[in-house]
Amino acid sequence: MMNYIGLDAHSKTCTFVVLDQLGHEIRKAKVDTSEKNILNFISTIEGKKKLVFEESNISQWLYILLKDHLDELIVCNPYYLAKKQGAKNDYRDGLHLANELRCNHLVPVFHEDNYLIKIRTVYSNYSNVIQDCIRAKNRYKAILRSKGIKTKLETTNPIEEVLKDLQNAEDKFVAESQFRQIEVLEIEKSKYQKLFTEYKKKYQVIRVSSGQHVKKGLFCRL
Repeated sequence: MMNYIGLDAHSKTCTFVVLDQLGHEIRKAKVDTSEKNILNFISTIEGKKKLVFEESNISQWLYILLKDHLDELIVCNPYYLAKKQGAKNDYRDGLHLANELRCNHLVPVFHEDNYLIKIRTVYSNYSNVIQDCIRAKNRYKAILRSKGIKTKLETTNPIEEVLKDLQNAEDKFVAESQFRQIEVLEIEKSKYQKLFTEYKKKYQVIRVSSGQHVKKGLFCRL
């Protein structure tokens, strides 16, 4: 007998709902989120098992944890889930997932336990650093523009050259704070770029955009 398991997963709790092939509810449970609790519940289900949960910030961890304990595992894209009526709660969400799995209505999200997934995680965080750096630079420039100061941002130039054109202590404090944040972010960005250069040498499948260098932050085809 095939069991269709909907898992509504959160960082603190996981709610399971199990349906049979006719859509009848067989089991349900809510456990604290931990490897032991999740695997203990899965082990109590007899027969073949298909399980689905939504893509989230813990989905890769769940995928690695569960992939060898099920006949089929799907991480679904929540954007394409059919909408359901009524108030949301963990049980209803788990039930909805289980039924969508049973009816084969899900759009899966790719997950794998290999180096490409690990690199994708690194690149995702690198993108966040890039965005933070851009925002910090824009804030820094905005401070100067508001005081009628035009400047080309160069973190290699002494901050004192800019501060001397600001008239009050508050403006100088904020400008220096923004400048130091940019310095830190640039250092972190360079660490990622160094790692990407090592990846490029180590993994043949990784390529950089044509005509562009890793140091420009263009690291693609993961």
